[in-house]
Amino acid sequence: MTQIKFDTKVLAGVGEALDGHAEDMFRQRAGRWVAVVELAHVERTEPGRDEEKETSVKLRITGIEIAPDELVDEQLREAMRDMYKRRTRSGTLFQDGEDAPAGTRPVGDLIPPALPPGHLVELEPLDAEIVEDEANEDHDNTDEPVDLADHDEDDTDDGDPRADVA
Repeated sequence: MTQIKFDTKVLAGVGEALDGHAEDMFRQRAGRWVAVVELAHVERTEPGRDEEKETSVKLRITGIEIAPDELVDEQLREAMRDMYKRRTRSGTLFQDGEDAPAGTRPVGDLIPPALPPGHLVELEPLDAEIVEDEANEDHDNTDEPVDLADHDEDDTDDGDPRADVA
């Protein structure tokens, strides 16, 4: 398995993005900060055939933005949870390099893309004709139409005194 290593060099732009948070990070010994991070490939190590070392890749943070407030922090955490769910439930039953049987596809292809937090979906109003058609289908299997406007929930009195008991 390839080892991941991080380059400790802090680029100027990354340092500038962190400067405004440095004092807070210093004061909070157990603090945690949510950020959007961009990583870049810096170096790879591929040992020779007779070596017993693992391959490795070194990454450098090339861009970072820390959540500026609790609202953005929560939105980023939600995105992180969604990404985690996608990562852990996607893929196939086959290891990398193995061919999946013909006609199959990764489970991740079946999962629709997530909507961003706070995304509103506009719903179409219900069509009164469809509602009436469905009510007619459920009405004692007769061809007599049901008028939904005249239907009153209290009109169920069939002479049984127990009908009013909840």
